[in-house]
Amino acid sequence: MHVHLVGGEVNAKFDLATLSLVAGIVPAGVLAEVTAWLHIHQVDLIEEWKTWQR
Repeated sequence: MHVHLVGGEVNAKFDLATLSLVAGIVPAGVLAEVTAWLHIHQVDLIEEWKTWQR
């Protein structure tokens, strides 16, 4: 399970289970903000990911 984040200076792929950056580029000053947002929305993102896998 993963999510792609693209926009501005961000072009990255994050693992939804671990919230770790698995590919791409996230500026150092933005990484903490992106990770915090992913943490807040993790459950919803996983559920959405599952709907696209059916």
